[in-house]
Amino acid sequence: MGAAGFVWRAPRRHPRFAATLFIFVAALGPIATSVLPRLHHARVLLSAGSVLGGIFVAFLGAAVADWRAGLVLETWQLRSHLKVGILGEIDAKLMQRIRGELSPPLEPQPVPGPLNAPSWALATVTAPRAEPPTGMATAEQVVAFHELRARLMATAASMQLNPFTVLVLPLIGGSGGSFVARNLAASFAFEEGCSALLIDCNWTHPTQHIALRTSQDGGLFDFLEEPYINFAPKPTAIRSLYLIPSGRPRSQFREYEYFSSSKMTNLMRVIRESGRFVVLDGPPAKGSPDAMVLAGLADFVVLVVGSRMGTRDDIAQAAAMFDPAKVAGIVFNERD
Repeated sequence: MGAAGFVWRAPRRHPRFAATLFIFVAALGPIATSVLPRLHHARVLLSAGSVLGGIFVAFLGAAVADWRAGLVLETWQLRSHLKVGILGEIDAKLMQRIRGELSPPLEPQPVPGPLNAPSWALATVTAPRAEPPTGMATAEQVVAFHELRARLMATAASMQLNPFTVLVLPLIGGSGGSFVARNLAASFAFEEGCSALLIDCNWTHPTQHIALRTSQDGGLFDFLEEPYINFAPKPTAIRSLYLIPSGRPRSQFREYEYFSSSKMTNLMRVIRESGRFVVLDGPPAKGSPDAMVLAGLADFVVLVVGSRMGTRDDIAQAAAMFDPAKVAGIVFNERD
């Protein structure tokens, strides 16, 4: 079924190439009957055969083009190429609308009331006026995220980790990594008796504070530069889900200098002691030096692969960057 689906969808991914093949082969029959008078009596049969042949060649040629390009469009392609598990498949039809909501990012209203908690009081927060979040999964997609949560929890239980920290990394920008991180964190928060903390570690394109309707101030990079600021996770409209936004980095340091600092190490130590499930929303794995540093702070790494965004070799190289024991698997997002 996987191979049949791959061939069936291939012409939609290469419409011009498939149309050219079809026209070329389908035209052979009529041309042959007009050039060779001896075939004139079989013109109907030859025309029908050339049309059917054109369809076959168009599908086959488009499938070969997909295969040569190395695009990961079906899960069976990856299973046959990598020893990396498939954690989930999210049919994110709303991704275009979600991008419209979050980009260009508009400055949200700040959370009313000061955050007067001590620097390390990660359980002390000020309740905001809850506003409904944006960029969340549909009812059908929520089921997929619950399955993803269950698989991660089963893996963690076998390693005696409870709770644990998950780093979500898109393969490349635009794969929907923030969408997956946000909804995975919400899925942990929905679990009875559990609390979840989402940390936006993507300083180049932070969106979690916009989606969850909180202020960007007093965030992660503010703390890493000035550890004595009033700092505490921000509550959201989702019960038991808290957010540490990216904040506003002011220095010219690169990301890995932030994440490898003793301040970040101490912060993660205290967060682990808070008893919450933690989801780190990281920058793209490909071409970002801080992905490996963040992986050292997490228990599991989840790669997010967008539809037609990366090849099998790209995924293999990204997975090889991390400790195999930490790579929990891959989530396909925005699949055709």
